[in-house]
Amino acid sequence: MKNPEAWGGLRTSVPEEKREAELALPQRNSSEVSLDGEHFIPVPTRLKKLISVALRLQKRIDKHLSEVNLDFDSTVDIVKGINCHKTVLFARGEVSFEDLKNSEVEAEHNGHPEILSLANKNPDNLLITSEDIEEYAREHSDEYPFSVHVLTQNGKKWTPAHSVLLLGEDQTGELVCFHKAGPYMDMPFELTTLHKAIQSYDSEASLFLMLPVPSEEEGTSEQVAA
Repeated sequence: MKNPEAWGGLRTSVPEEKREAELALPQRNSSEVSLDGEHFIPVPTRLKKLISVALRLQKRIDKHLSEVNLDFDSTVDIVKGINCHKTVLFARGEVSFEDLKNSEVEAEHNGHPEILSLANKNPDNLLITSEDIEEYAREHSDEYPFSVHVLTQNGKKWTPAHSVLLLGEDQTGELVCFHKAGPYMDMPFELTTLHKAIQSYDSEASLFLMLPVPSEEEGTSEQVAA
């Protein structure tokens, strides 16, 4: 059985993440992104800009994957070092842009140390199931957005396996996330549901670190369609 109280913060190697892309999202215009073009969630301005830029990059990546002759070098230089963890850590302000796009494969550059440090500092925020996440989010809806970091257990070691930004609950009751589906070029930046983003990790060998994303100085929000 999982036991958050036994959290030891031990590091281990990076597990391979091979996730199929969930939802390829259209962008309505330069300032909104959408799942269905009808339901909106307010998000801090900085996150809205990050999501918009990431989805524009994703469109270029998708075009490259379908058109081999497209000049792609500049985009590759930006995204080849970005994984799900660093995407969320950058949104939290935990890593710089240079750290975000650093493509070194050593563990100190993949976002794992920062997440393990956050877990060690916030053991009370370690949740056991995805249902716990949903319950906590709805009880603390005034604290959106959250970062959610999946930790998987191998023996006595815990390893960051996936990270998402939980943006909020839309008018249909769906909990909406933004993430990078995995570390490879064909694993997209996308908006998706919490269930689809983390369902494969909801097991006896996983914990979920859930933290409010630090607020930005201007304290303003814009809407992202969901």
